[in-house]
Amino acid sequence: MANLQDDGVRNLLEGANHAVVSTLNRDGSIHNAVAWVSLESGELAVNSAEGRHWPTNLERDHHINVLVRKEDDPGEYVEVRGTATGSRDDAD
Repeated sequence: MANLQDDGVRNLLEGANHAVVSTLNRDGSIHNAVAWVSLESGELAVNSAEGRHWPTNLERDHHINVLVRKEDDPGEYVEVRGTATGSRDDAD
């Protein structure tokens, strides 16, 4: 299993690639949204604006799935699954 420090994974996460962020809606259905991601101090960070649906879902249920695909080669991708919490630290 790969980790966030593997060269290929890090290249995808640090590159100008879009991510699909998946969270759970209140009714159990899956909500997908396109977002920008980056590595911040070795951890995956997902950028969002207040009022977007997926951060609201994340406040209620911390399960998240993030799929990042290489823009010029969609067959090259990384999927990160787990739990997350929101933060406004260093937010603009």
